[in-house]
Amino acid sequence: MKPSYRISPFSTASISLNSTLPSPTEDAGFFNNRHPNYHQNYLLKARNGITLALKNLNLSENDFVTILTTTGNMYVSGCVTKAIESVCKWNREVTENTKAVLVVHEFGTVFNQMDKLYQLGIPVIEDFAHSFNSTAKSAGKSDFVIYSFPKYFPIQYGGILLSRNALTIHSAISAPQEDYIKRVVSEHIGFIDQYAKKRWENYYYLINKFSNYNCSPRFTFSETETPSVFMFCPPADVNLVALKAYMQSNGIECSVFYGEQSFFIPLHDKLHKTDLDYFVFVYGEFIKRGE
Repeated sequence: MKPSYRISPFSTASISLNSTLPSPTEDAGFFNNRHPNYHQNYLLKARNGITLALKNLNLSENDFVTILTTTGNMYVSGCVTKAIESVCKWNREVTENTKAVLVVHEFGTVFNQMDKLYQLGIPVIEDFAHSFNSTAKSAGKSDFVIYSFPKYFPIQYGGILLSRNALTIHSAISAPQEDYIKRVVSEHIGFIDQYAKKRWENYYYLINKFSNYNCSPRFTFSETETPSVFMFCPPADVNLVALKAYMQSNGIECSVFYGEQSFFIPLHDKLHKTDLDYFVFVYGEFIKRGE
C-alpha cells in the first residue's frame, strides 16, 4: 500500500476532526481586517469565484479577460481558463479589447505591478488561491479578491470571493456547506503565521536536500510571502513528465510547471522531515532509473 501526500494539508483524518469544530467566530473578523468594507461571498470552489466575478461584471461571450501571472509563464491552469471560458474569452496581454484583468498570484508569490493595473480604469480580479498568507502593500485592493481554503487549511473544498460591491448574482452553495467552511477557517485562521513558519522550515530543508541532485529553487520569496509548494528546477536532462508519473505512482501529488524545466511537490505545515525525506528518496530513485 502506498501513502497519499497532497499539495493540500487536508487528509482523510481531517473529516472527523472538522466534524467536531465549534461554531465559527473568527473568520468574518479576519477578512474584515484584511479587506475592510469588502463583501464576503463563500464558495464551494475558489475557481467558481472567477466565473461569479465575471458574471457580476456583466461580461459577454465576446469580451476578453486578460490573465497576468507572477512569473509571466504562458502556462495557466485549466481551472482558471475554463472558469473564464464559461463566460467570455481570455488573452495574455492587455489590449483595447480587455474588459477585465485577472491576476494570478502564483505559488505563494505576489504580482508586483498591481498599482499600474489599478490605474487602467477597468475591473481587476486577484486570484490568491496559492498565496493565502502572502501579502504586499499594493496587492489585495482590486474589485474582487479570491482565496482558496484547501491550499492552506485541512479542508477538502471551499473558498471566498471578496467583492468591493455587493453581488447581484450569487454563488450556489448550501447553508450547511458554508457553515462547514466557516467552522474550519475560523478554527485555523489564528495559526496562519505558525503554519507559515513551518512551511518555511520545510522549504529550506528541501532546498538543502535537493541541492544534492543539482536542483535549485524556482522562486525567490520576500519576507511577506509564504510558499505554497516546493518548486524546483531539476537539471535539463531530467524528464519531468516521466518524473510526474513516477512520483504520483508512489503517492506524491506533484506536477510540472509547464513551459519551464520546473517541478513542484507538497510543502505544507503538516509534513514532517520523514515525509520530506521520502519525497527526496523517491526523486533519487527516479534519477537512478535514468529515464
